[in-house]
Amino acid sequence: MLPETIGSTKTSRSILLKLSLMSVIVPINRKKFPLTLIVSLIFTIAAIINLVNYKSNETENYWAFYSLVLLVPLYYFVVSLAQYIKTLFDKRAGLTISDSGLNDNLSILSFGEIPWRDITGVQIKRYFFVNFLVLYLADNKKYLVKSNYVQKFILKSHIRKMGSPVVISEKRIAYDIHELKKVLLSHLR
Repeated sequence: MLPETIGSTKTSRSILLKLSLMSVIVPINRKKFPLTLIVSLIFTIAAIINLVNYKSNETENYWAFYSLVLLVPLYYFVVSLAQYIKTLFDKRAGLTISDSGLNDNLSILSFGEIPWRDITGVQIKRYFFVNFLVLYLADNKKYLVKSNYVQKFILKSHIRKMGSPVVISEKRIAYDIHELKKVLLSHLR
């Protein structure tokens, strides 16, 4: 059987989904503008300028406060930069759906191969005007064990906000998220 290509529309542009013998390959959206990276960089630079322009006659609390404030945009900048680099240079970045399960290689927080038996449900949730595809797992802790400290911190926030560590933003993929949900549900049944 030869690989086929089917089209779907998302905001009046044609997006392609590739079908191979036993798998569906959803490509990563490499054209996404790194807004979080740019905004966090601006805030990081502003906080650094504030620290550099610190006057010695001001209280120590001022310097300590801005040092702590610097950590927030710096954290987002580092995570966003790592994510953007992965998006640009990782040729394997994408989502593959096969008969054995799902291979999530979309981001720095991806888990890789997730068998169908570990996925209990699929839902689309809207958060800050963006749709997210949430894959509910039978055992979240099983997948958190493989993560480092920073990844665990971010993934635990996903669990608190969305109910699962496996969260796929509609902006990360070059395919309609509602169609992807249908494909995933057809494999779950």
